Amino acid sequence: NVSDIKVKAKLTIAKDAVPGRRMIRVRCAQTGITNYTYFTVGSLPEVIEVERNNETRRAQEVTLPVVINGRVSQTLDIDYYKFTARKGQKLVAAALAYDFDSRTLNPRSYIDVALEVLDAEGRVVADAADVLGLDPLAEFVVPADGTYFAGVKLVNYQGYASAVYRLTLGEVPLPTALFPVAVRRGETVELALSGPNMPADAKFTYSAPRATEWNT
Repeated sequence: NVSDIKVKAKLTIAKDAVPGRRMIRVRCAQTGITNYTYFTVGSLPEVIEVERNNETRRAQEVTLPVVINGRVSQTLDIDYYKFTARKGQKLVAAALAYDFDSRTLNPRSYIDVALEVLDAEGRVVADAADVLGLDPLAEFVVPADGTYFAGVKLVNYQGYASAVYRLTLGEVPLPTALFPVAVRRGETVELALSGPNMPADAKFTYSAPRATEWNT
């Protein structure tokens, strides 16, 4: 324990862990068990934000594809990341915060993130705000070979220690929708995934469990 109200732990992720969102809780003497919080197991290379990167001239350099784990911690903070891209690449820039319940503590509300992609001259190539719920997603075709910057900020220009996000950058498939969205119990159906850079054959078969006596 770091203190009576803070715990620090190191998690070891199994090499064969299936990518996706997980939940974690902590047992404590005061309440017995805390509310859960999310963390994500990913398949892309991951880095952690290095401050200070609040200007393009101080942008943190990254190599695509990548997932950046960052935090908008100060008022007026904008986190910039610098990367190289080739003309014609179909890139995705998606910052997830609302997706895993990232919130402010005072006042208690969800984090609302926005992002923009700039070229070397500072021109906006792509931008986004509330696309996936409160999370931004931008997809764009790179107009020319060169250096680009991705900037992440809060829409209210505030900053919080709890304002954490995961920024995905790269020419990668990003599933954002599933069809159909429901299935009758006991049936087997083919489900199709769609989203930026998703192949047309992104489908899988799902068999819904049959009803039991207590939930019929």
